[in-house]
Amino acid sequence: MNDSTRAQRIVTPAKGSWEEKLIEGRELLAKQEDSGRALLQDLIERLFQMPETMRLAGNQRLNTILLAALLLLARNLAHRDQIDEAAALLERAETVERPERRTRWRFYRARVLLLNEPRDEGFELLQALAASEANVKKRLELWETYLNRAFYWHQLDRIEQTIVELERAANRASATSGDETEARLLQSVRAYFQARVCLAQDRIEEAQHWMDYALAQQSLPFNYIYDFVLELTVRGEYTKALKWVQRDQENIEFVKFLSGYIHFHLGDRSEAERLWRQVIRIFLDADESEEIDPAAIVLSDYYLGSKERLGLSILLQSMQEKEKEEITSREFLLTGLGWAMLGEKLSAHSNFKLALMRLKFLGISPKLEWHWWLFCKDLIPAADLPEYEGYFAISSTSSGSMS
Repeated sequence: MNDSTRAQRIVTPAKGSWEEKLIEGRELLAKQEDSGRALLQDLIERLFQMPETMRLAGNQRLNTILLAALLLLARNLAHRDQIDEAAALLERAETVERPERRTRWRFYRARVLLLNEPRDEGFELLQALAASEANVKKRLELWETYLNRAFYWHQLDRIEQTIVELERAANRASATSGDETEARLLQSVRAYFQARVCLAQDRIEEAQHWMDYALAQQSLPFNYIYDFVLELTVRGEYTKALKWVQRDQENIEFVKFLSGYIHFHLGDRSEAERLWRQVIRIFLDADESEEIDPAAIVLSDYYLGSKERLGLSILLQSMQEKEKEEITSREFLLTGLGWAMLGEKLSAHSNFKLALMRLKFLGISPKLEWHWWLFCKDLIPAADLPEYEGYFAISSTSSGSMS
């Protein structure tokens, strides 16, 4: 959602203007000052009391400020776990947004509602949005969000019902429109999530068959394959995991990093280090125009334990060149991991908290994704691990049985 950045584009607001109040509220929130919430709440109520014609005048100037204030405050409340209050603000935003732009507010409200518990309202909102979406790719994105949240909260009934709906949609696409591309896309996603269900129930061979079927329909996003690979490693299926990661021929640096990770757990440290050094070499030899996933570089360097601390240096330099709002949750997380490895606990906690705050702020997840914890267990001193566990969705990995 771009509304949160609209205030940032205002360079020199007039003193005492609505724009100045919005910017002041945003800056106070950034400093975690309670007065920022009070200022934004007052701004919102005063703008709501204005006649709509006044808010829409001048290319919707005041309405734009109102929507930006609503989003800023809702996000702040979400990361503070004040879910009902955040959802109420997002619902109010729908009433003043243009009809064609209301869907995104409902989508964000659904995600916020599902942050801290499996609420029916959140799932029902996502279901309704998917049912009304005409574009198949956007509809799939909504279903994927629905299914990922259902997995997080171990809602097996919801997952199985949605998988059936995906299969029906694929059959309809094939039978009525004759669009085989759409049908194959739907079947591929359906098969992937069926594989996830099988894995969660420790039906490993069946899960692999479903993944084979998914890939036979069309190529899968790389994160689908890597999540599947890491879930296999959780179950100690390292040899199977190695075969799957090597099926990705495009994201070579991540293939090499994860192959090294698997060899490391198979006890072949020399092969693991050889692969990780290749990842570092890819980075050092890369042209400036080449896009390389920094996570693979950073993690490879962390596992190698280089004295130069290349991984942490890459992160710190990248973060220094960005505005704080532009730093991703993953950058904060990897930086926290780097500091935790060095025993710098204050810096580690600070970065893990910022990573988690960013996820909640965006309505993405109530915890840091479980697979990052796999790397933490390898890299952080064992005695220090317990104090970092609370940041991660450890209990939400599909290594637990779904029944």
